[in-house]
Amino acid sequence: MAKSEFLLLLVFSVLIAAEQVNSFCTTQNLNGELPRHGHPRTERPGTSLWADYEDESEWYAPQPSHKDSQPARKLPKGAIADVRELQSHVDMMEFLHEDDRLCVIKFYASWCKSCQKFGMHYEKMGREKADWIDAKSGQLVKRNVIRMASIEYSKNQALCKSLNVEKLPTVFLYSSGRKLAEVSVGASKFNQVREAVAQYSSLSVHDRDFAAQMEEGHKLIQANVLDPEAAASAEEGTTEKARSEERRAKIEALLSTSTAKRTTRKKWWTHQTK
Repeated sequence: MAKSEFLLLLVFSVLIAAEQVNSFCTTQNLNGELPRHGHPRTERPGTSLWADYEDESEWYAPQPSHKDSQPARKLPKGAIADVRELQSHVDMMEFLHEDDRLCVIKFYASWCKSCQKFGMHYEKMGREKADWIDAKSGQLVKRNVIRMASIEYSKNQALCKSLNVEKLPTVFLYSSGRKLAEVSVGASKFNQVREAVAQYSSLSVHDRDFAAQMEEGHKLIQANVLDPEAAASAEEGTTEKARSEERRAKIEALLSTSTAKRTTRKKWWTHQTK
């Protein structure tokens, strides 16, 4: 009887020790120390740990989610969002000058995977903020706060280059045909597009025109500073000014020398005639 009690007590002691060891190891891993696979464990995607190990195995952290923070919006039956596909410069100009609302244009490429993910968020924003039209007749169902369109890069390379589209996907914001801002981000940072749209759509037409003027002035300043020809012209003007100043200094030196000589000769002649 005593022997069986001793064995039972020994079994319980082993189980308690094993539980304590397991609890200690779990605590160490959650505190950021290396588990047996050699990677730190994290509870939240998108942290610095994920950024450092995004190409490694995903066992220790799930892949960051690209879900939009805004809830999906259902359109009325038979209605679709009026997000137009522009095919030329003429289409773009007609779209921008149709009315004075904020215009949002997405530039993308059909072969760009990032653009495809970005496009899902863009379509979702279109259902929330763009006009609604009847899918069959094309008649306006509801007028919303902004107007939205898309331009495919491969089909409109000349147009995109003339607009200085350097990254894909990119969103340009316009008011009354004048550019307000551009946002070049991936799908995971689409909220930056939403923030820009919310910021400019809340402004009056007058305030958006003023913001467009400021943007144009900023671009002109950048062009003057960064344009090689403008920089060369400015440097040439500076050099010419320096040369002019140098010639002026030489002439003044010569004049002062001539005046000193005349004064000396006058004093000598006065001394001789006394």
